Amino acid sequence: LMQKSWFQRKVYEWDPYFKFPNRIIATVVLSFLGVYLIVLTEQILSSWCTKMIYGPWLNYVYIFAYEPTWTTHLNYAIYTWYITSVCAAISSVINISHVMVYYRKHIKSLWAGEKQYLPKTFTLKPAVSVAGLLKYPGYQIAFTMWGYLIVHLGMFTAGMVVVYLVISPIRENGFLSWLLDLITFLYVTVYQSITPKQKVV
Repeated sequence: LMQKSWFQRKVYEWDPYFKFPNRIIATVVLSFLGVYLIVLTEQILSSWCTKMIYGPWLNYVYIFAYEPTWTTHLNYAIYTWYITSVCAAISSVINISHVMVYYRKHIKSLWAGEKQYLPKTFTLKPAVSVAGLLKYPGYQIAFTMWGYLIVHLGMFTAGMVVVYLVISPIRENGFLSWLLDLITFLYVTVYQSITPKQKVV
């Protein structure tokens, strides 16, 4: 017997007897298109905002912020935004791929007679089936697009936290100073958590 590769064992194995229905293919294509349009819109708006901040709005910004400091913070935000945009787009592509993989897995399990994940009182009604067929593509596309936005904003927030807690201190004070501050903070936190508090009489 031919040994299966890691991709075939863990991700996907081609089955010549299985064919995805047109509605699933259309759902996947529209999901990819929706994510692409959102990413494209984000990049256009981001580029426009960046040009405006560095251009016509620059004089107004300098009224409230010092130039080198403002430029540094803006660069942090811009780099974090673009990096997290790529990461969120990749996660959306992985999610759409998982939809196809698990759809095939569930359909093949139904073909094999495995129905343990279905409700025990499950009865197939034509009206409910038609409604489900119409709802599923819309829900899946909306879930994918909203998922990208939520994941991107979450990644951007987490990225900015990492930037200001790790990258910025290391860049300004050096790695050794940041490491000593981190060890001191962890030591004080652990010491206070394990030290019993004395009751005030």
